[in-house]
Amino acid sequence: MLPLLLNKRQQMRTTGNGLITQALIDTQKDASRTPYIDITINDNAAAGAVNYWSRLEYLEYHEEAYRDRAIIGLNNRDNALDALDLDGQEFAIKLGYDTTANGGGATDTVTYPTLWVKSHQIISDMGQRIYQIYAEGLWMRLREQKVVASAMTWRASVAYVVGQGISPTTPNGHKYVCSVAGTASVTEPTWPTVSEASVGDGTVVWTEAGPADPYSNIFNATHTVEEIIKLIIEGLGWTWTAVGGTNDGIIQTFKPVFEINQMGFENAAALLYRLIWMTKHYFRQRAGKVFGSVFPQTADAVDETYYSDKANWFTEYVEKTILLIPNSIVVLANQDPTNREWNTAAYPLMVGTSSDAAQITKYAEIVQPFVVGSINNQTDADNRAAAILTRLKAEILGGRLVAPHDSQLELYDKVQVKDNRT
Repeated sequence: MLPLLLNKRQQMRTTGNGLITQALIDTQKDASRTPYIDITINDNAAAGAVNYWSRLEYLEYHEEAYRDRAIIGLNNRDNALDALDLDGQEFAIKLGYDTTANGGGATDTVTYPTLWVKSHQIISDMGQRIYQIYAEGLWMRLREQKVVASAMTWRASVAYVVGQGISPTTPNGHKYVCSVAGTASVTEPTWPTVSEASVGDGTVVWTEAGPADPYSNIFNATHTVEEIIKLIIEGLGWTWTAVGGTNDGIIQTFKPVFEINQMGFENAAALLYRLIWMTKHYFRQRAGKVFGSVFPQTADAVDETYYSDKANWFTEYVEKTILLIPNSIVVLANQDPTNREWNTAAYPLMVGTSSDAAQITKYAEIVQPFVVGSINNQTDADNRAAAILTRLKAEILGGRLVAPHDSQLELYDKVQVKDNRT
């Protein structure tokens, strides 16, 4: 029997978006079904990519909120893999079943996010030899990618707003700020180097704004949170799926003051986490190098129900609750941008709040303050407090559901469990 450990928390895949067949959905509910796992990796051999399914001994695959990784053991009793070097290779695991009995193909699968082989080792143990692969996914790759403010380089045919800063595609030691909003030309202008000189660019006017810092850029309330996320993701050559449907009223509307490399040479994962922390959204990974987001809500419909006595069934379910600490969030906002003082006549202190009354009643009010001086209106201050509390609540919930593999589920789905045991 093939040992298979999947720590999977993935958004609902449906037949409507073409990611899963009805035959696969039906097969997953059968009491008897034949699993299929496709692990195709380009081994740099003349034959090209190889599917190692026939050699698979075990697979441990974790797909978590901010980390995904896999340990794969391949049968190497014939020593054929001794010289194989897969380090650095890119691949994606495909999981599914033989769906022939339900009118499908011999194998129907769902493709999971991209992984990269980080190491391999030959293991000799109890009369067997294993070629073991350790692979990591998109979030670790994001942690390895330093962002050197490239998101703010001039781009053709892009709409710019007043106050937005950019650098020339070929650095000249100067930076420029949009002084008249508009759309850039298809051809980059000749950049002036005289202090405060201006140049036209399509319908945009740029003004020289001093020496360039090639390692830091500030979005001065010029882009929404989603727009900055998109710039970072696409700057890596990956794909961002635009937020659709219900959203939190923040990610597509709030324009933060956001500095790239505020804390030194930041990696892409750190930047993205700082941005998503401002919202009630959560990142989700898709097949390939694709990122999107989801906004879970209590009122969401149940994506999948698991039962103790019928399909879709589970074998074990554990749930626990933990006190929420802190349970009251205070956001201090509206700092004077000129002298960096607080509660001046022109910039009175704003306080955003969000708390959980039930948790406070259970225990005591535990207040955690956050300083966000760049927020300058009450709505944004309250939204930030609510977003922080929402994320803290989500991170204290604990539980474990053990069930047969279900290709329909994706990260942050809403799962219902019905236990009919007496």
